[in-house]
Amino acid sequence: MRSRTDLIAYEKLKTVRQWAKLGYLPIQDAEGILLWTNNFHQGKSRYYGPDDVEKASEEALQEFFAPEKRRRREQQQRWRQKKQMEKQMEKGWESVRGQWSVCPPLKGIVIDTETTGLDCENDEILQVSIVDLDGNLLFNSYIRPYLKTQWPDAQRINHITPEMVQDAPYLHEVAPRLRGIFRAAELVIGYNTSFDLDFLWPALKREPPVSRIYDVMLVFAPIFGQWDSKNETYKFQKLSTCADYFGYIPTVEYHNSLGDVMATLYCYEKIMERGEENAE
Repeated sequence: MRSRTDLIAYEKLKTVRQWAKLGYLPIQDAEGILLWTNNFHQGKSRYYGPDDVEKASEEALQEFFAPEKRRRREQQQRWRQKKQMEKQMEKGWESVRGQWSVCPPLKGIVIDTETTGLDCENDEILQVSIVDLDGNLLFNSYIRPYLKTQWPDAQRINHITPEMVQDAPYLHEVAPRLRGIFRAAELVIGYNTSFDLDFLWPALKREPPVSRIYDVMLVFAPIFGQWDSKNETYKFQKLSTCADYFGYIPTVEYHNSLGDVMATLYCYEKIMERGEENAE
């Protein structure tokens, strides 16, 4: 496929939108030509020459631009809604600044989250689960995102739909309770623990640092023993692989944070039986 700038008299070739802005639209059955936009941009567009178009009526032009105008209005509405929610979010966090619930001392806790994606800067928490070292449930709740309204890729994995979280609390509403649990814990255990803590940071920031963090994923990698020659280290494994290795029989499906914390606790106990060193 050639680019538009490769063709002689390419200045006369225009997209439908470019012609429409000049008051023209393609004639019926005009096929145009599909070209790269230019030699430096890999986008494709269909171009039409002067013989492919005709003067358009005002009604036809309005109909052509109607979808574009509608998209712009929808974008502006989403932008306004986002700004309103950001203000609401700021007020929410300000209302719980420095607050935490009292929790009895805990030797350790196991944590897991489900999120709308993998980017802690742009994605949000959908579910948080925490148990103690005896498997007692300390916290388990869906979380309503502030800004995200859909997460199709994540939903295919964790099966958490927008409807399931629409009446759930926002993260700031449960932050005092989470802070109390983390303040009381001597040890925080997880599977890829840093991932969960990165997402929980808005709720936990300005709190005293956790004294010890244990990542089951880091410890299990050399136990499983799959060597990554490219990176010269042991390859990290999925939680389900770790759980299967130690013979865990799940009672709750994986990629539900409650199911994952129970699997993580089981794997942690099995690793402790082996006498493996902690991974911080």
